[in-house]
Amino acid sequence: MITALHFADQHLAASGDRIDRETGLSATLVDRYRCSLFAVNDGIARGAQIVLSCGDLLCDHVAQLPRPTPDELYYARLLIQAATGQDLPWVEILGNHPSPGALLHKHALEPLRGIEGLTIVDRPCLLDVWETMMHGLEVSPAATENERKRGDTTCLQLACLPWPNKALLFRDADTRQLSPDDLNLLIREKMMEIARGLAAQRRPGVPGLLLGHFAVDTAEAGSQNSLAMLSSEWTMNVHELAALGFDGVLLGHYHRPQELHQQPLIAYSGSPEATSFGEQGEAKSYLLWHIPDDGNCRAEPIETPYRRLQTLGPQDFDEQGELRCPHVMPSELAGAIVRLQIPAAMKDMARKWRAACEVAGAQEVRVEIERAEVVKRRESQITASASPTEALDAWLATRADLSELADDLRVEATRVEEWMAGGGA
Repeated sequence: MITALHFADQHLAASGDRIDRETGLSATLVDRYRCSLFAVNDGIARGAQIVLSCGDLLCDHVAQLPRPTPDELYYARLLIQAATGQDLPWVEILGNHPSPGALLHKHALEPLRGIEGLTIVDRPCLLDVWETMMHGLEVSPAATENERKRGDTTCLQLACLPWPNKALLFRDADTRQLSPDDLNLLIREKMMEIARGLAAQRRPGVPGLLLGHFAVDTAEAGSQNSLAMLSSEWTMNVHELAALGFDGVLLGHYHRPQELHQQPLIAYSGSPEATSFGEQGEAKSYLLWHIPDDGNCRAEPIETPYRRLQTLGPQDFDEQGELRCPHVMPSELAGAIVRLQIPAAMKDMARKWRAACEVAGAQEVRVEIERAEVVKRRESQITASASPTEALDAWLATRADLSELADDLRVEATRVEEWMAGGGA
């Protein structure tokens, strides 16, 4: 039996203006590090023997050239060494955020190479996890000569599918002429071809896991990833993944934790900390995988101490500017990041409402003055498999004010889709 800690989408990035009082650094970076470190330490306390991190450990794109700051790299090293310092190997899959937008640029994980016990996976490969007499588990490329000489036993194999570099596809003139839908289909076919090749190389009788960073068609994107869904992001098919024959599929990319398939188990760990208000109300966790010799895997979700996000508006305050209790209890705001959405006509109340939140113990209060012509966006759950037409219908279902225009909007959307499929000519 092997116990593995699975998490992803840590997004150790210094974003926003909030400052941590103890360190003087970005509070967002410190919060994300804190939750990720909890996952590592808690997983080790629960018996984890290896860390499987499925992408987006580091920063967001900056002009398509990921450049992690010294602070971000410092915390990434601290986090990794919290595991490797206790002889737990760490496998890190390259996600889309640390990936460069051009072929000649390095990805954001490069400065972390050289950390003992860390394996950075930036291209598809098969890894062996084997038991040693002195240091527990170790990771190496599959079927190495070193492993055969030492006589150690391979106890687990990891097939790794990091985020692909689309720039490689655009080098082909024919590929550049493809419509977005055809290009997504091409990426999916190539990724499945690679996955089948890795599955064919597996060693019989050894449990095998597939690690990846990508979207799956039946997954619930969650609010944070909705824009990716509306832009028709390429996806992998859940049934094709299940048919590969792996004992489990461990995924990153979507921040909402979820199981997509039972046997074999296919699951997103979700992000250990919320990265935007789009994730308000979503659970945050890591997964502790139990992998027996017979490969019948199960995963145990463990909630992380993520910072709560709370959105308030005029309905949450009385005429004196105090919180309406029990509509909103002050205890609910203690330590939370609060977003105040205030209509322009009531902007004079912003100071009183902010003060009420601060008295209740809010860690930060963000004020958004909504202009009269701005309509608040309603969120709808859109799966990765939704077509543009289905996505439009889901959005229209939240907009009763547009019911009279719905048919015209659908016709126009169909016309635009057909125009794009024809290459925009």
